[in-house]
Amino acid sequence: ATTEIYTLSLHDALPICAELARDIASIQVLVAGDYAKREDVDRLGQTLFQKLDHISEQINRKADKP
Repeated sequence: ATTEIYTLSLHDALPICAELARDIASIQVLVAGDYAKREDVDRLGQTLFQKLDHISEQINRKADKP
């Protein structure tokens, strides 16, 4: 039996990585009974967590006031 070894240069790998990143971004996920693009879900999640952080900061500021 022979073993073949393949090497992949960084130059060859970069287009594959870019294509894979596009494919991953286009994956649709099921959210609350609807399909949405993963990038949209990620963006909405990030926006939600930013708003929650802001609310938490406001609550903490009010709690710190005498």
